[in-house]
Amino acid sequence: MTDEQANEKENEKENEKENEKENEKENEKENEKDNENVTPVADPVAESIAEDVKDRLAHAQETDEIRKNVVEHFAKEKIDERTSLLTSALVKRAEKKKELDKIKPDLVAHDDNGKVVSSRWTKDQLKKHNELQKALNKMDKAIQRAVKDADYEGLKKFAK
Repeated sequence: MTDEQANEKENEKENEKENEKENEKENEKENEKDNENVTPVADPVAESIAEDVKDRLAHAQETDEIRKNVVEHFAKEKIDERTSLLTSALVKRAEKKKELDKIKPDLVAHDDNGKVVSSRWTKDQLKKHNELQKALNKMDKAIQRAVKDADYEGLKKFAK
């Protein structure tokens, strides 16, 4: 390659760089013009909701509205507490029932057909069985009082 050809290539590269810079400047100017002409588009739904809120606040009896919300808040808290108590008691009852079902008599006699004729309990097994049965009965009574009479005090000791 001769010196002239090398100079020509350098000149071409310089011309290309100058053209790129000019194009970038033109693009920036166009973008600025575009941004100046852009107007924000209003969202009719958002505006409508904002208007409704404004109207409601203007015409609402604020004290009554706040009182209603406070009452609803505390009622919901109490309902959630009672729901939790009842749910917890029912879960505990199911656990106790499983425990009770696991306790079997120590000696079981069957007839020729496989039917249970008699069963014998040891003193310890019978004591466990009776204690669990009493606990189940107490739980059942507390659950019934809660459901029928809205008396949840009895459930508190089972919800622990």
